[in-house]
Amino acid sequence: MTMWIASILMLWSLFTSDVLAAFSTPAKPFTTPDGKLSYHQMGNGSKTILLLGGGPGFSSWNLEPIQRMLSSGYRVLLLDMRGIGENKMSVVPNEILLKKWVSDLERLRQHSKSETWTLIGHSWGALMAQRYAQQHPKSIEQLVLLNPVDPQTDSLKPLVERIEQKRLDNTPAADPFSDAAWQHQTDTPNQTQLAQQKLSQALPSYFYNYAQGVQYAQQFNSTDFEPAINVGIWKAYQQQPIRPQALRQLAMQFPIFIMGCDEDLISPENIANYQKILPKVPVKQLTQCAHFPWVEQPEAFEQQLLAFLQEEADFTPAQRAQWFDTAGLLDSRAALSISKGTLGFVDAAKIDSRFDYNMTNKLHFLPNSLMDGWLSLTQCHYNLDPVKALEIVYAQDKTRKLNVISQQHIGSAKAEGNRVELRDIQGSAHVCISAETKGLEQIAHNQWQLKRGPFMRRYLDGYYPMQASLEVYWSDMPLHLINHYPSEQMGVQTNVQAQSFRATYRFEGQLSPQLLFEQQAQ
Repeated sequence: MTMWIASILMLWSLFTSDVLAAFSTPAKPFTTPDGKLSYHQMGNGSKTILLLGGGPGFSSWNLEPIQRMLSSGYRVLLLDMRGIGENKMSVVPNEILLKKWVSDLERLRQHSKSETWTLIGHSWGALMAQRYAQQHPKSIEQLVLLNPVDPQTDSLKPLVERIEQKRLDNTPAADPFSDAAWQHQTDTPNQTQLAQQKLSQALPSYFYNYAQGVQYAQQFNSTDFEPAINVGIWKAYQQQPIRPQALRQLAMQFPIFIMGCDEDLISPENIANYQKILPKVPVKQLTQCAHFPWVEQPEAFEQQLLAFLQEEADFTPAQRAQWFDTAGLLDSRAALSISKGTLGFVDAAKIDSRFDYNMTNKLHFLPNSLMDGWLSLTQCHYNLDPVKALEIVYAQDKTRKLNVISQQHIGSAKAEGNRVELRDIQGSAHVCISAETKGLEQIAHNQWQLKRGPFMRRYLDGYYPMQASLEVYWSDMPLHLINHYPSEQMGVQTNVQAQSFRATYRFEGQLSPQLLFEQQAQ
């Protein structure tokens, strides 16, 4: 036990010794509404590049090798985000801080007098770059995503197990970095000790060569990592993640490049998800590296990074349009080619309901439905686009008792007449509405037809793919469902029970589901 504690203390001294690194260039100030922040610059090229580091919650000085690589041809900026490292201050790690980070970056762009700039984001920094680009698309020259976490964060689900397994595979039985060893050192670790533990336990596993990772980790100490910010910002991001459709929209406006490593702990899930969202965006996987390719394979990394930057610069407008046409969504004319109204059903892989817009509809027959056609409706809209205002309009002669029953990430939601007015809509917002709708029509002596829709998601004169679900319940009604449209097929899943019908539709264009009921013999 004494030997383990001595080993821990020795390694602690290594982490806090003279081998520690930091920014090597003088800090420069820029002003934000909440005071001054610092950044670092290398190079004086005509084009500006901003490097965004990982974490969230890590200092960014370890990206200096990339900054130096690019400084001969570009002006390259680097900074610690608000609350971290050189810009450490008291912050609350929540959605408000995430918004401030975006605002801070825009202030830096303005301060640098750059009309547009290229953002290169590593790991979490790739999501940060996308988050900024969503808010300021006209300020982006291009995005380069290095070892990026995927917008769905599927790559993070197996990460803890992979980190631990790699650590166990590369450490002796008496592991000085184990949780038990740390508990011998301190019964109740504070934030500083917790940060130190996470650095020493996890960071080496992010390297293809574990021994190189151990050596690399010795440059860091607890001031380089803020665990509370890491946890808080990930929670905030999960509340409002970047949706695949939003990323496709970004790819319509500027080039996106992706570089990863074959041995990355977040691979292959991260690259697979990006290729699913952006099937034509260039992706390069380097070999014999994991998560820090500029350290592990510096020559191959530099060659590929410069190739990405130069490739974009050499494109003619026509070549750029052809190369970066991500599923036909490059510009408004290309968007029309998705669907001009003709109904078409799509594979489930084309839509991710966790992030793409989708809607649900639940209809219940009322006691007098067979006589007057009125039904009870609950309708929910999920993953609404972030806009200042949106109006959902229902047919005036077929809608009554309209109410908003729940909402999230929306400034205000108000039902009035046949309209629901939404304001200050943030990403991943949803709203649920209740009403009575006149949707049942008697078409024969003993037959009724229920019609819904048309459901659609317009884009200019075209239509985005979308998902809609329909549930219908006719408890205590002497009815039998004899037909329904559309029938089961690719993009259509149905479930018919004695007194209920459920369907999920994935489609492009305009969809108007129909159900045909017949009265059962008494």
